[in-house]
Parts: sequence; structure tokens; C-alpha cells
Amino acid sequence: MATAMGEELLTVDTVTGYTAKTLSSCKTSPICKDVSRLRAREIGGGNLNFAFAVEDDNGGAVFVKQAPDFIKVIPDHRLESERIKLEHEFYKDLHEVLGQPLSAKHLPVMHAFD
Repeated sequence: MATAMGEELLTVDTVTGYTAKTLSSCKTSPICKDVSRLRAREIGGGNLNFAFAVEDDNGGAVFVKQAPDFIKVIPDHRLESERIKLEHEFYKDLHEVLGQPLSAKHLPVMHAFD
């Protein structure tokens, strides 16, 4: 399934390949980049976005979030996908306000954003 913007929606079956490709140039990746060693599970409970935990066989893990241009639980209701950019900017700003020690303790590490 694709969004109105033409982006493919991630699934448990496709998110490992997406993650390996996206993190391939990331020097601080907490997981291996060999897609054959990755497994994924969907994180439920959210109403707006698609969310996945991607883990490797060494215990490393990342959280992958996708914000389509609709509400996850009500696909025929449009919602700006721009919201994920605002969330990303919020975390960057909050990191600057809190400084490194508090950010490391309380904020997620953003390894990639697209």
C-alpha cells in the first residue's frame, strides 16, 4: 500500500530492509546492517503512526516510526505527514536545551531521519 504522496508503507516484512539500507551509512548504528540478522515486530497502541522495533541477533535495537499522510486507524482521514518533521525538530531543540547529559538520559537518539 502506498500513501497519497507515493511512499510505500512499511510492514513487518519490509522494515528490516528499509532499516538496513537507511542505517548503511550511519556510523553510530546500534544494530548490525545485515538484513538477514534483523527481525521486526510492530508496536501497537498508536493511532496516528506506524511503529516498529527492529532488533538484531546481538541484542541491538532501533525504533522505526512512519507518519503517513493519513490517520493509521482511520485511513480515509487525511493528516499532514509534516507532523513527523515537527516532532524531529522538537527533539533536536530539546536536546540543545537539556544538554548532553540529560538528553542522553531522557531523549531518544535519532540515527536517521528521512
